[in-house]
Amino acid sequence: VHHRRVGLYPLLCLVAAGTIGKAVDGPHSATLHETTLDVEFLVWWFGLGVLSSIGLGTGLHSGVLFLFPHILKVCRSAEACGHAGFDARGNSWFNMNGDDLFDCGVSTAAMGGIGGVRDRSSVVRSIATPSWLDVWIASLPAAIVWGAGTAAGEIPPYWISYLAAVAGKENEELLELEAEETKAMNAYQKKVHDWKIFMLEFMKKHGFLGLVAMSAWPNAAFDLCGICCGTFLMPFWHFLGATIVGKALIKAPAQTAVFTTLFATSSRTKLVRIVAAPFPEKWNVGAFLDAGVADALREMEKGG
Repeated sequence: VHHRRVGLYPLLCLVAAGTIGKAVDGPHSATLHETTLDVEFLVWWFGLGVLSSIGLGTGLHSGVLFLFPHILKVCRSAEACGHAGFDARGNSWFNMNGDDLFDCGVSTAAMGGIGGVRDRSSVVRSIATPSWLDVWIASLPAAIVWGAGTAAGEIPPYWISYLAAVAGKENEELLELEAEETKAMNAYQKKVHDWKIFMLEFMKKHGFLGLVAMSAWPNAAFDLCGICCGTFLMPFWHFLGATIVGKALIKAPAQTAVFTTLFATSSRTKLVRIVAAPFPEKWNVGAFLDAGVADALREMEKGG
């Protein structure tokens, strides 16, 4: 009854109000339209984030399939429009094809919606030239929401191990890992095993900050962190808060910065020039890299 009062019933009321509001035109229509776009945007990218990490390592790689092509679309649109003040919320729920670009018009979202600036004069100044920072900021909202979804997707291994610990049961996976013999392992397997042991000891020692550190980069073994936190009864909001800080506020923005650098023509040209500089000019390393990157971007654009 409690969960219905705080969750189900308010949600049903909101859905009913939204349905009636869409059916009846009035002064509220513009606000309702913007709110609908925001909700669709949040649900889409948060859901993709959850799908990316849920399932104890068997999740959907939604970053490669959706987020990185979205960043490419933002970069291409910024270059085509001459500014980054467009509304980037439309690229959700398969509303856009891979090679479609965003409408160049400065939307209400750019003047105050998700990830937008609040002042019209600020919009005019920011869209004069699409700097790397402008494009990165335009890509951030989707990346941060997606990162928060990946953090939420780490809850199942934590929760299962937490409930087992409360019930007085020991976690078999952790016991097997700590008792595992390394003599029969090859060098690679031993390094992976040693890394997992180090990660668990690091988590035990540093707690909240250790969890932030372990979640702030693409850590393929992060499921073990969730299991470890649940086994040692870390409070739920400590676990979720640290994971959101690491994944949504550190890892996702950093990944967005890297891909913005690779996808934006000006920054990519500078990067290729730096990489090709040590090689003899007759080797045409720069041209080879440019061609390879162009082919990869075309394939990603089709897939996105």
